[in-house]
Amino acid sequence: MATISFMVTSFNKIRDVLLIEDSEGDAFIIKRYLSRVEGITLALHHATCLKDGLQLLMERQFDIVLLDMNLPDSERIETVQGIVNATDAAIVVLTSQPDDKLALSAFKAGIQDFIAKDKIDGTELIKVMNFALERQKRRNRLAQPCDNRDGLTGLLDRDSFIDTCCNTIRTMNDGDRLAFYVIHIRNMKDIIMEHSLHVGEAVLKAVAARLYGAFQSGKVFSRLEGDNFGLLQSDLTHDGHALYTARRIGENLSEPIDVSGTPVLAEVRIGIAFCPDHGLRCDTLYERASAAVKKACDLPDTHYLIYDSAIAPPCELL
Repeated sequence: MATISFMVTSFNKIRDVLLIEDSEGDAFIIKRYLSRVEGITLALHHATCLKDGLQLLMERQFDIVLLDMNLPDSERIETVQGIVNATDAAIVVLTSQPDDKLALSAFKAGIQDFIAKDKIDGTELIKVMNFALERQKRRNRLAQPCDNRDGLTGLLDRDSFIDTCCNTIRTMNDGDRLAFYVIHIRNMKDIIMEHSLHVGEAVLKAVAARLYGAFQSGKVFSRLEGDNFGLLQSDLTHDGHALYTARRIGENLSEPIDVSGTPVLAEVRIGIAFCPDHGLRCDTLYERASAAVKKACDLPDTHYLIYDSAIAPPCELL
């Protein structure tokens, strides 16, 4: 076991990191990458086996654990479970051979991120660790009842929706699929400009009521932010099921909304991303569904679109 200190940039104030890695070469590279990023003092502790890593976790608190799953005394998901059971720190798995099925099992076991060793550089690793710490904070909130509502529409607010998405992904079984929809009112600015903010708010409330009233079973709705709504659908059997839901949403919102006698039409576009097809993290699904809805807004006569890598380059991380 060894400890070194150097300077790194860290907006989440990560101070203590445990690296559990049996390859001295890989450990050297990670230490070198991190030492080249300037910022605040960070202590990196290194263990070469699960036993020594668990001993360090008993001795002190860590913000982040960087974990190689294949160690001399433990392998694959057993390694992850051993660390998850021993700490509340955020866990980032390092792997030489990315495996979607293993990654999903690791996420379900309790890690926050999963990154290929050949994708690592200092700046990227710091970013991954910061996001992992944020996800761990969100996960800790899940231990407490959380059902916060948007003050205007009464739907789940963004944080509660994201928490629900993360929790759903963690409890998925092999073969399960989750659809993440971003539902965007593309003409909301025009509605406010032509009418008023009051009319815009009335339209948002009416859209929320129509969505919730028509699609309650097996789905979770949210007002994500501004003129964007979110939908989670976990009862999927194939892509056509998601497209059917998107068509129903469009049909349900195709009739003008009556606001004090004034008919107002909400022009809706929908982007869809699937777990595990397009990502194993909620923020990745959100990003990719948002990219799909943005592309749908740019295409004529396109009201809904499923994400693919041609729309926007996929993230390097799962």
